[in-house]
Amino acid sequence: MSIIALIPPILELVDKKVLALATAVEVSFLDHEFQQMLYEYMCENEICKTFQIFALRDYLKENDTITKMELMRILNENAPKDESNRFQQLTITKKKLQEYFPPFYTKSQMEKVLFSLLEEWKKKNSEVEG
Repeated sequence: MSIIALIPPILELVDKKVLALATAVEVSFLDHEFQQMLYEYMCENEICKTFQIFALRDYLKENDTITKMELMRILNENAPKDESNRFQQLTITKKKLQEYFPPFYTKSQMEKVLFSLLEEWKKKNSEVEG
């Protein structure tokens, strides 16, 4: 394939020298639907490496389709290993929280809601993978 087969947003990453040319060539073998999912992943996470794309293409050789969650799992499992920031403290600004909670909610009430939602998310996503 060739980089001409890339969707415009990924081609722009190549033009800006954010995505390596060798990686872009590997991405060009993916259908546009998968390229779009990959682009969204890279916007939300980090630019992929060639070996991550190899793993993704290997998966797609055996499967006709892929969900966004499966794509994330494959790319994350094959990402360069750097556990230094995996479980650091996460801070959510007061302004951001105010968008979702009534002003009378206490910190412990907000935590209870957040962990409840995380538990639901965990169950939903473990069903997808299992």
